[in-house]
Order: sequence, then C-alpha cells, then structure tokens
Amino acid sequence: MTSTKKTYVRLTLGQKVMICKMAREQPRSRQALREMATRAFDLPRPMSERTLHSILKSHNTLLKVAENNYKRKKVVDPVVLGKGAAKPLA
Repeated sequence: MTSTKKTYVRLTLGQKVMICKMAREQPRSRQALREMATRAFDLPRPMSERTLHSILKSHNTLLKVAENNYKRKKVVDPVVLGKGAAKPLA
C-alpha cells in the first residue's frame, strides 16, 4: 500500500497580488483562475476553491502591500514587530 503525501504550498504575497490583478483584469470563472494560477506558478496541484476565495476576499489588503514584501509568505503586522505597540489598557 502506497501512501500519498499531501503537498502544502504557501503562495507568496506577490503571487496572491498577481491572482487579484488577473481576476480584476480578466474576469473569468473561478475555475479558469485556479487553472491559470496553477500554470503560472507551477503548482503541484490546483489551489482549492476556498484558497482562491480567501485571496480574492482580501484583495484590498493585498493590493496595498509594498513590492519589497512580495517575496514574503504573509503580511507583516507592525504591532508584532514592536513598531507602534499598543498601550496597555488602564
């Protein structure tokens, strides 16, 4: 019996931005977007419908990401980095 190991691929912010731009410039079916992203990013398997939905739902945030952060896997929270840390509640 052979076991099939699931491959887990995290897209970079740049790839997610490209998906948002593809959806905006060439509105097609979600299936076509998934196939196009699979070919463009050489993914081992097509992304799930839920993944695409999450990416498109957060398009406002993704389109504001600076290009120098495109290679990151997730958005950086300035509070976590200590910049502008929240003051404790009194």
